[in-house]
Amino acid sequence: MESLPTSEQLRHADDGARFSRAKATALAHSRAVGRQALIEEALRIAERYASEVVEALELCPWAKPSRLSGTLCRRVLLADKLGGEVHRQTLEVIEEFAADESLEVALVIFPLLEVDRISFRKFVSSLEAAHSEAHDGRNIPVGMAAFHSDAAADLRSPTKLIDFLRRSPDPTIQLVRLSSLAAARETSDEGSGYAGGIAALQAIRGGREPRQSITEKIAAANLATIESVGVARVEAILDDIARDRAKSYAAALASQDNE
Repeated sequence: MESLPTSEQLRHADDGARFSRAKATALAHSRAVGRQALIEEALRIAERYASEVVEALELCPWAKPSRLSGTLCRRVLLADKLGGEVHRQTLEVIEEFAADESLEVALVIFPLLEVDRISFRKFVSSLEAAHSEAHDGRNIPVGMAAFHSDAAADLRSPTKLIDFLRRSPDPTIQLVRLSSLAAARETSDEGSGYAGGIAALQAIRGGREPRQSITEKIAAANLATIESVGVARVEAILDDIARDRAKSYAAALASQDNE
């Protein structure tokens, strides 16, 4: 017959259980702190890219207006690989953005996702198809563009330069509300600045080719900008942001592992 545990044994067992629960709680807290630190760093790095590259060189006609008007939002997803779960999570973010008519532009940032540019582009294409299907292929509210860090400058034509101009620090999806931006087309000269980008997006949403004076003017202007400032200068900025990213992400992940 087994003897019953003594009161001293019970007390030690209870202390051990409390210690295990406290340790698990502390571990969960440290991981949450580490995740939040990484999210904050990803947002900071994305802001550097937006301000020092996109806005400074005036590459995107709706980047600055959406930021200044408060109609831009950024979301960080900590998925580390492509698959059904990240597809579902990202599609939820897209539909949330589509439902919030106070927003015009959103950036979905993936700081932990290790994926090549072509695979990421295919991922975005699959999201576009799912979004279109969710809206019966008509009056699709959101346009998407894939941004990725792996792209060399190709100055042979404006369109060949686009991937380089979308060389974000992390894989990123740009979401643009097409319908809410349509009115801006009426307030500026066609094909220039903000309105030119809007008109191009509207044409894409309608499934027709944009008029030549819209997309080609924007692409040609961006090519002229890069030729003027020099690829080396732009790459120096991108490389500095990349070094900042690597250092800050490593620190955030280390704090999560060490706590």
